Amino acid sequence: MDKEMRDFIGSARAVRRLSDCICLEHGLSVISNPKLHSKGKFKHYGEWLGGNKPQTFQEKLKA
Repeated sequence: MDKEMRDFIGSARAVRRLSDCICLEHGLSVISNPKLHSKGKFKHYGEWLGGNKPQTFQEKLKA
């Protein structure tokens, strides 16, 4: 499959519903109450790394 999924309003919900139906048919577990929103808990990649951020190539050249 070389095409990207077209994102439309409710597409994630439709895919989740389809996935849940398939999992239930095959006796697999389903997440009953998924978290809907992050409420600001997600961090930018640089913030997530914090002080453990490795030096970039440019920073190594400058040093």
